[in-house]
Amino acid sequence: MKKITLLIVGLSVLNLTNCKSEDPDDSIPDTTTPSLTQEQEANLQFMQEEEKLARDVYTTFYEKWEDHPFSNISGSEQDHMNRIQAHMDEYGVESLVKDEAGVFTNSALQSLYDSLTTVGLANQVDALMIGAEIEELDILDLMDAMETHFPEGDINTTYQNLMDASKKHLYAYTKYMSMQFDTTYVPRHMSQSLYEQMRAEGKH
Repeated sequence: MKKITLLIVGLSVLNLTNCKSEDPDDSIPDTTTPSLTQEQEANLQFMQEEEKLARDVYTTFYEKWEDHPFSNISGSEQDHMNRIQAHMDEYGVESLVKDEAGVFTNSALQSLYDSLTTVGLANQVDALMIGAEIEELDILDLMDAMETHFPEGDINTTYQNLMDASKKHLYAYTKYMSMQFDTTYVPRHMSQSLYEQMRAEGKH
């Protein structure tokens, strides 16, 4: 009797083993948490703080000058921060964003915020120029990030969407200063040809 029982058990195990090997749907799903390199994590952290820089500068300038591009675009920058945060949550990356407006973990961004707001709060046209300059920097940093850190994948797609939005912001600032103050913006970080291309793409 024991021999028969052992034989039945042995056949059952054998049948289960064969079923698993023949049916790929029975394989154990891969639950490995996705990971990023340190450089990729640092880029996400920097890009989120850079979006905060734009949001905080534009909010400060709107309170002073009440130009509608500052109000409209500052809301868009908050959306950009949220999109990056979604990826940081997905990959388990710590956010370095401070809750307090105008306060940054990255010392270079802190210095940039301090200098830009000092200039923009003193002159309305300069404030609009700074808005366009920040969008220039955003576009260039996103282009570099996609080429260097995220050449493909979900984060690349998000960065591309953020860059498309920055093109529209660049166009909005430069059009507004042209119409309201008869001022032509001269790019400060891009070549003239790249600036014209980005502005043209932002128009649509």
